[in-house]
Amino acid sequence: RINNGTEPGWQVRISIPDDASPGLFGLTVSSSEVLSTQNQCVSIVPAFATNFYVLHITDEQIVNKPHTEPSGQHYKMVGTWDEMEWMQEPVNLINPRFFIITGDQIDFNGALDGWNNWANWGYEPHGKKTFSEKETTDLENRLSEMYKDCHKGYHVAYVETPGNHDVTPPGKLLFGSTIDWHPISVGIYEKQFGQRSWSFRTSDFYVLMHDWSDAALRDWAAGDFDAASHDPVVKFRLIGQHFHAKWDGVPTGNYAFSPAMCDLMLIGHGHVETTIQTSPYYIYEDGPAFRY
Repeated sequence: RINNGTEPGWQVRISIPDDASPGLFGLTVSSSEVLSTQNQCVSIVPAFATNFYVLHITDEQIVNKPHTEPSGQHYKMVGTWDEMEWMQEPVNLINPRFFIITGDQIDFNGALDGWNNWANWGYEPHGKKTFSEKETTDLENRLSEMYKDCHKGYHVAYVETPGNHDVTPPGKLLFGSTIDWHPISVGIYEKQFGQRSWSFRTSDFYVLMHDWSDAALRDWAAGDFDAASHDPVVKFRLIGQHFHAKWDGVPTGNYAFSPAMCDLMLIGHGHVETTIQTSPYYIYEDGPAFRY
């Protein structure tokens, strides 16, 4: 069972030579029926139990490919393919163990509100526009493909979980319609990026990436985190999510995950650099990557 035990699938285990050079690699799996390739999905680390860096960014909110506002002011511009490319060389030189991305990878929500950024997507004239279901679907897929393309130059692993601009809140209607966009955006995100809530370990270091928009996912995250908390092998527990305290448990169905204890939580959404909480553990929020 895969995808947090919700569907049947395959678990692929690979082995590498002991003298393999460290780096980030793609993986191709082939059979008589299908050929599947996943870029940047295998990270070779010589020794897990060594000190390492983690880099955190959030709210990339990619809309355009070229960056046309030289000042970089967020109220004049949005996230771009160019910005992600400019970051690649310093990130690769820093060489973190992984790059943690806490949501709002793309920004297509203007289609749901009828105005936000939509003129930047090549639609004219400026102003409000009622998007069809097909236009909105095509837009979300196009921005997702652009997002993945502009991350190909990273030579370090990056892990991510969605925000409200990637997977819309439950009950969010497409502007001018009665279409609940949440289940549609869930399907697109899972096809483009994969699991929304998931965890991984690097030796004794546990990481939980959580999507706030689904009660069932929070239940799964709580169980997975509890298991890690009682595992004597695990020495450090990190949580990444797109989070706002007012969302937790609201009637529309937003479910942030806030355990009684962990070692660190990194969050996005607020577009500020601030320490949300210091006790009983630190919660640190980063500002938006689109404001370079």
